[in-house]
Amino acid sequence: MNDDEIPALSRGLAVMTLVLQAPEGLRYSEIKSFWPGLADSTLSRLLRSLESSGHLRRDERAHYRAGEAVEPWRRALSSQSPTLREQLDQLVHDVSAAANESAGVAALETDHLRFLSTHSLPDTVSIASPGGLLHFEEDHAASLAILGQLSPEVRRPLLAGRTSRIDSEAMFQAGWQTAICDRGLLLDEARARPGISRMAVPIRVEQKPAALFLCLTTASAHRDFERLSRVLFDQAEHWRSAFCSGATAAEEQ
Repeated sequence: MNDDEIPALSRGLAVMTLVLQAPEGLRYSEIKSFWPGLADSTLSRLLRSLESSGHLRRDERAHYRAGEAVEPWRRALSSQSPTLREQLDQLVHDVSAAANESAGVAALETDHLRFLSTHSLPDTVSIASPGGLLHFEEDHAASLAILGQLSPEVRRPLLAGRTSRIDSEAMFQAGWQTAICDRGLLLDEARARPGISRMAVPIRVEQKPAALFLCLTTASAHRDFERLSRVLFDQAEHWRSAFCSGATAAEEQ
């Protein structure tokens, strides 16, 4: 390796950085202005080398622009990590596919509950669209799973709020005791929708109390309880390990 290789590489990368930051391209004089002491012969040789490798091209105005060899860089740099909504949609679709039932995620938003992501399968029980309001209800497993992550002190003002159908802490506790099953899973029987049940497990979404749940017939919930429980627990654990920072409900409170 001779002494010129590292400076040439540094200059080449610097040129590419300049060009990539200039949507309209750069003239030779504009590139040269960044290295006023650099010999024209050295810069010209560098630009010719970048052109021959396909990293630079000159347009009809003789402006230097990024060439075809840079396209893989553009694709890699422009690809973004999945958004939270995309992650939740993937989680819900995975649960729905594994369970062959409609599934969703709901979470606490300050003083009310919202459906963050839902997926209703054809010919199964439907769930409200994402963004829909979920009331605090003592016979809704997802609502109970979320409220159960809160202390009584945090829970009490929520139960007294405008979106609550739970009159008191005692009413919440009664609903909880009716729905709670093995390892924190909750199973309800909806009074407003006879024959319909929800199975839910608590999760966190951006440190907010949330619930991953299935919406299905009560007959299916009891018939396939063990299999569906495993689906919920497995997917909830995957979510926690992949997307949660590990903060506990106590830390949130």
